[in-house]
Amino acid sequence: MAARQQHFLTLLQLAAGNTWCPTLSDFDVAWGDVQGEGNGWRVNGEGGVHGRTSWNLLGGSIEFDMDACGGVDQVNNNLYTVSPEGGMSSGYCDIQSNDSPICMELDIDENNGNQNGATTWHVWGNKDGGCDQNGCVGLYRIDDSCKYHMRTEFHEDGGLTQYRNGNVIQVNGGPSSNEKNQIQSTLSRLGAAIISTQWTGWVPSPPNSEYLPRNTSRKDTSPNDSNGASFAITNLVVNAPRGIKFGPSPPTCSAPSPTPVPTPGPSGQCKIFEGMNNDGTNLHSTATSASSTDDCCNQCSATSGCVGFTLVHATGECWMKSAVDSPRDDQCGGCVTSGVVSAVPTPVPTPSPVPTPSPVPTPSPTPSDCPGGSLSACIAECPSGTSVFEVCVAECSKRCEDESCTGGDDGNDLASCCQNCPSDTFEECIGCCGNKFTSTFLI
Repeated sequence: MAARQQHFLTLLQLAAGNTWCPTLSDFDVAWGDVQGEGNGWRVNGEGGVHGRTSWNLLGGSIEFDMDACGGVDQVNNNLYTVSPEGGMSSGYCDIQSNDSPICMELDIDENNGNQNGATTWHVWGNKDGGCDQNGCVGLYRIDDSCKYHMRTEFHEDGGLTQYRNGNVIQVNGGPSSNEKNQIQSTLSRLGAAIISTQWTGWVPSPPNSEYLPRNTSRKDTSPNDSNGASFAITNLVVNAPRGIKFGPSPPTCSAPSPTPVPTPGPSGQCKIFEGMNNDGTNLHSTATSASSTDDCCNQCSATSGCVGFTLVHATGECWMKSAVDSPRDDQCGGCVTSGVVSAVPTPVPTPSPVPTPSPVPTPSPTPSDCPGGSLSACIAECPSGTSVFEVCVAECSKRCEDESCTGGDDGNDLASCCQNCPSDTFEECIGCCGNKFTSTFLI
């Protein structure tokens, strides 16, 4: 199966007996040409299936593989849930005003052929706004692959998160706190049954275009013939830690293997907060345009003074921030995403190698009778009297001849030492003689 996203909380709730893998035999064919495919079904032309089982999905999930490659423009193929009173044995219901009772409808995936897709949540059976009959909507394009994986997570508080191929679909406008409470109450009391159909009529609009409400058709083209349309649902897995509310139990199975949570932000540049606003201070008076969260993060990372951002998904506005506050729920059902630029660690400079000191040459053994152990030490001990000093220096030179400035006889005074300096080391020799016979200048 395609990659899946699994939250740690859900993992804690998984246990034997609360995950089911329904097949076509666990559904009623509502109408049309429906055939089994793998561990699912394929609908050819107009038709569909109605599930017999209603699950309390709080804390759980629904996921499946969609094959929309056989879709036709203006033909809606889908998978969604409804919550009928007394379960599906009491009859079908949905959110629209028609011949069936009105009930909560959560459209996980509706797409227009294999072009545009939508996740639409309908909580209220009216048109008063929010997740009503028109719905809270998340639009996307099916331009990367007409075969993809869908996963819906139902949170304990009634919140919902929708993934396509592991990426969050941003559903704008909901659910609000009241709608979460209503979803929580409905799932606890009635559960939700799975429906999957294909029909000609309303289809999702392309992203970033005018959204046409439910019960209206596209005006730019004429309806197409649905006879050649087909789609398939396979690998359906339902995880419901709170169990079945109504209907028979399909075969149980193992929960899908979790996949690691993606590294936040492009190449770890930003820490991302889905559905959160970090307020703060705008870096500029206007927003830039960004095609995605990664794009907004990249722009901020490359802009001097930008420490974070907020992306408005509906308009693509990337607001770069010079300062940010703690992320907060924007109460718009994931209409924004914020982030902070991760501090890039300053590389620790590799210390320059410490030069290995040249070995100190071991001095040649000095004669054991050299006073002080060296010529300079010996001369330092000489008496200051002129005649005596010269005799002492001569004696020191004899006893400590290893310290010769001239390489031979340094004489008894500065003049004789300098006269004996060789030409190739004359300057060094003069300096050595000056140090050696310093006392003669003081007399």
